[in-house]
Amino acid sequence: MEKQISNKEKSLSEYTNHTIHKTLLIIGLLSFVSITIAILVSIRIDRTIKNYTDKLVKYKEDKVRQDKLLTQQSKMVSMGEMIGNIAHQWRQPLSVISTASTGMKMQKEFDNLTDESFIKSCDMINNNAQYLSRTIDDFRNFIKGDRNKTIFDLKDDVDSFLHLVNGSIKTHHINIVLDLQENILINGYANELTQCLINIFNNAKDILNEKNIEDKYLFISTYEKGNNAIIKIRDNAGGIPQEILPRIFEPYFTTKHKSQGTGLGLHMTYNLIVDGMKGSIDANNIEFNHNDCDYIGAEFMISLIKE
Repeated sequence: MEKQISNKEKSLSEYTNHTIHKTLLIIGLLSFVSITIAILVSIRIDRTIKNYTDKLVKYKEDKVRQDKLLTQQSKMVSMGEMIGNIAHQWRQPLSVISTASTGMKMQKEFDNLTDESFIKSCDMINNNAQYLSRTIDDFRNFIKGDRNKTIFDLKDDVDSFLHLVNGSIKTHHINIVLDLQENILINGYANELTQCLINIFNNAKDILNEKNIEDKYLFISTYEKGNNAIIKIRDNAGGIPQEILPRIFEPYFTTKHKSQGTGLGLHMTYNLIVDGMKGSIDANNIEFNHNDCDYIGAEFMISLIKE
């Protein structure tokens, strides 16, 4: 009995050891297979992530290049329009300077040039020369496009924008109604905001002309709301069709003929306000009353952080 028990214990021990070795071998194989699979999956995931990252980086680089190209295209279009505005603005002051100078010459020839007339003509020439000089400065600052963040007065920026488009305002007989709050200071990019205002103005001007509006109005108001500066620009051109209102900030979207518009102005305005200045811009149709007359028009609202 003892011998049989001993044999049984020996046999059981050998079976147990064999089972343990077999189990350990299976566990080892499974662990090896699992680790191998994990490594392969990890390598596959790493490759997928790397490919996705590379594509994302390339997409971002392509988008930056595309945005720069769109900015340049929009800038060139605005510069072309600006040159036309400046040419129109310069006609009157140059005419005044020419008239004053030739008038003094004729008065001198006939010995009829009084001190009062001389001083008046000189002041007239100087004032118009200063006007031309300011136009040059505004245009130079606009085309220079230095992206320097500065603290600027919002009212001064609106005045500069109006000065740049003054020729177009007069040519197209647009009535500008201003309601500008004083001393709103913004820490941002004055030149880029001017570009945005010009783009919105050009859009309003074109639609006012397209619809043959007799009394053309453009309302511009500014005010503070909390830590934000608000700019509202409204026209009386009848509003934007509801079916295209959600698309007006898309690149190259335009309802005009190719010869009349590129579809870049409002898209670049959106990018400059939202991406460049971390602000917001919205467009809606609005009904309003002015001088006892009811109007419908598009209203653009820009919100910028003051500091």
